[in-house]
Amino acid sequence: MDYLTLPQNVKDYIARQKTPFFLFDLDSICSKIDNLNHYVRPDRTFYALKSNSLSPVLSVIAAKGCGFEVNNVTEMNKAINAGAQPSQIINSSPKTAAIDVSEMYGQGVAYFTFDSKDQVDNLKANAPGSKVVLRIFTTNEGSKFDLSKNLGAAPEDAPELLRYSRDSGLTLYGIMFHVGSQCHSPANWRAGVIQSAKLFEQFGELRVINIGGGFPIEYSETIPKIEEISNVLEKAINDAFSRKPIVYIEPGRFLVGDSALACTSVTQIADAPSISRVTVDISVFAGLIEIIEKGDGFQYMLRTEAQGNPKLYKIVGSTCAGTDIIANEIRLCGLRVNHHDTDKSSRLYILNTGAYSLDYLSADTEYGFNGAKIPRVFYIYNGDVMT
Repeated sequence: MDYLTLPQNVKDYIARQKTPFFLFDLDSICSKIDNLNHYVRPDRTFYALKSNSLSPVLSVIAAKGCGFEVNNVTEMNKAINAGAQPSQIINSSPKTAAIDVSEMYGQGVAYFTFDSKDQVDNLKANAPGSKVVLRIFTTNEGSKFDLSKNLGAAPEDAPELLRYSRDSGLTLYGIMFHVGSQCHSPANWRAGVIQSAKLFEQFGELRVINIGGGFPIEYSETIPKIEEISNVLEKAINDAFSRKPIVYIEPGRFLVGDSALACTSVTQIADAPSISRVTVDISVFAGLIEIIEKGDGFQYMLRTEAQGNPKLYKIVGSTCAGTDIIANEIRLCGLRVNHHDTDKSSRLYILNTGAYSLDYLSADTEYGFNGAKIPRVFYIYNGDVMT
């Protein structure tokens, strides 16, 4: 979401609100679901709930007919509260603990994932006869967030694991892979499809290929378009599979990442000849933690209504932590601070902050680390703003 393109009624509303806050456009999430259905055309879509579990977000996703991918009972309950049935919920973590597997299975979740014999033993004991999917390793090269370091069985180990799960009385159902979050390389999907197809040839009972998520959104770098990715996927599946698989996808960032912006106000400007330090009233520890998690070059796009000659700024958060840096070096029109009337201080709009942001925060708290303010949240739905 870009502040510059917001309707005037929305701009007027948020101009009256104290910072910091997040603004989510629920209508845009619905449009992204339509976009995926148009280009990728999956048989079923399961939203990766961990990317954003705000109740209004989950409710509009459920209303669009999407299922949910969850890791544990806590996430399952959030999906059910949003309107999902257990039959619309899958578990794609091969590390889910026994206590969660047992309760999820008891509630009616019938789809689980494994990448080790130990998890097969867990499923045999706590979800007997359930549909199981083997998560395999595939390359995450070219992805901003590598998910392959501790998840996914090596392809050469896959046949033995599939046989072990079948011998344990579980129902072999499919193969799953993940290309890495914010993937810039469509070839990653091709590689995963080819690996999965080889296992389909060996195990005739396999039905589903779950290609996970990884579909990118725009931050500050060029990304492949969803049309390009879908073309690669379609060709790879048609070329590699002798029998057409059922295709599942698990988008997270793609659906919600560019549905939001964060708004923050300047609280201090330390002028310097080269780069001036600007402190704002939001913190990376209060909704922008991916900046620290990724580090090397990950930066949100920033907007401001400030006018005047552009200057170089270092934008830092409200805490005293040395890592509380929102932008190391960015050129913006002249920012200002007003210590007598803080409403007249410049505002910054941090774009595309809808994924992996507020879920890192404790619920029902007003302040976080080092007293950083927890941003309030507003939503656009059917063109109007609501809280």
